[in-house]
Amino acid sequence: MTDKWVMIVDDDSSILVVLKNSLLKLGDSYHVVTVSGGVEALQQVKKMNFDLIVTDYKMSGMNGLQLLEQIHILQPQSRVILMTAYGDSSVESEAARLKAHRYISKPIDIVSFRSIVKEAVGDTSGMRVNIPVLMENDYREIESILENLRLSTDARCVFLTDNEGRYIARTGAVDRLPLAKIASLLGGSLATLDEAGKNIDNDAEAINLAYRESPYGILNVVNVGPQFLLIIIFQNSSVDHRLPKIWPTVLATVHALREKIFRLEISPSDSRVDGTFNESISDELHKILAQTGKNSHANQAMEAGSKTTKDHPYSNPEGREGS
Repeated sequence: MTDKWVMIVDDDSSILVVLKNSLLKLGDSYHVVTVSGGVEALQQVKKMNFDLIVTDYKMSGMNGLQLLEQIHILQPQSRVILMTAYGDSSVESEAARLKAHRYISKPIDIVSFRSIVKEAVGDTSGMRVNIPVLMENDYREIESILENLRLSTDARCVFLTDNEGRYIARTGAVDRLPLAKIASLLGGSLATLDEAGKNIDNDAEAINLAYRESPYGILNVVNVGPQFLLIIIFQNSSVDHRLPKIWPTVLATVHALREKIFRLEISPSDSRVDGTFNESISDELHKILAQTGKNSHANQAMEAGSKTTKDHPYSNPEGREGS
């Protein structure tokens, strides 16, 4: 596996210790640099290239959005994840405008954090490729997303599969359509389109669209991340089903499905860090510092963690980081 260089930016030194240690558990190919502010982060960016930069939003001096903007100027190929406990819709909108790879809210689940980082740097080792197992409420939520798309575009049917044709959810008049065969054929064509597009822009996050029109109807397929397909079938009618008319609604549906499916693919755990840094997490930090031979500066980070207030977004009431 090629080396992955990640930088974490946060003005809380105890957070840097915990997140860095969690990524180092991914293997020797991961190299993690930690800095305590935006100015120091930009100095590092000028020295070396990073595959991924994870930054807090609210920091003294330069905030995470300001840092994101500068990173895209200095190192546009680097992906940036913005994390915050203080976000609102305006912060999220600005992060999207500045093309942040992801926007994640504290408290952060450590297992989820590692999965997000692996996805961002293109590391698929150990990642699940099976379709998610849906609980009833999860299925109903996905079905509702699909139904809203069907009603707003007057589609005959809408269904979601993986790119091997395995069915996840559907809505509308499917009748005797060979869904698995349609999905598997479309999955191959979209994969080819995606690879061709990467030779132009190297954009792994691109949304790919295939379109077919005949006297009997219109077929649209859009990728939902790297593994899933959103397939929309229209019957010919007086309703305008042309792409410019329906695309904003389709795009909004793709984003909603990506977020929902990503949450489902991350296994539940007891590794949420969202209370006080109690004795258990302090013990864990002590082990980390002992293993890495940190100096007195790192000991100060551990002490700062043990004194964090009840609302600290990275503490763990049960003292377990997760595996």
